[in-house]
Amino acid sequence: MRTQEELTAALPDKFGLRKIVWEAVSPQQDSLPHGSDSKTAFLHAFFIPRFFDLMQTIGHSTESEVRQSLLCGGYENVPKYSSGTPVRTEGHPFTKLVNTIAADIVRKWMTDDLNSLAAACPDFALRPPFPFKVVFSMKYFEQGNVDRARRDLVTSIHEAFFYRALPYVPPKESPPRMGLRLCLSGRLRRIL
Repeated sequence: MRTQEELTAALPDKFGLRKIVWEAVSPQQDSLPHGSDSKTAFLHAFFIPRFFDLMQTIGHSTESEVRQSLLCGGYENVPKYSSGTPVRTEGHPFTKLVNTIAADIVRKWMTDDLNSLAAACPDFALRPPFPFKVVFSMKYFEQGNVDRARRDLVTSIHEAFFYRALPYVPPKESPPRMGLRLCLSGRLRRIL
């Protein structure tokens, strides 16, 4: 509860937050890659720095421990706060999308495409030395209505369940080997 209160207290009004995001994605700034979207700007320019500071006070952790624990999509843009990417090292035959059509999934499995398995990458995550493994899916939008916000909330919860339900795979120093993808893809084709 304290975490939510502290993060909520740090939020500026919607116009102040929008200004922070717009400045982060403006071509004059070099803090984010050209073409970054508003969600990435909110995550990297506003949220992650505050979350990083808060993590140090919650668990009485050092900067180094929090950096080691925090994994962030696009981590190379926030190396001061994050030690790596939360992307899963092995592909998965299913995706995080809520309304996926079974025929589309099977069609993807049946192709000779080396990317027939889906990548799973939450927006950010926590790992040891933090005492718990936690994944986070974030949504940011400047326009819309309550129905869209509700739909995004359901989608985010679904994504978080998807990420946590994936079988454990150990982290790797190098990218996944293509042989495993071909082998699994071939097995699926034989089964189907």
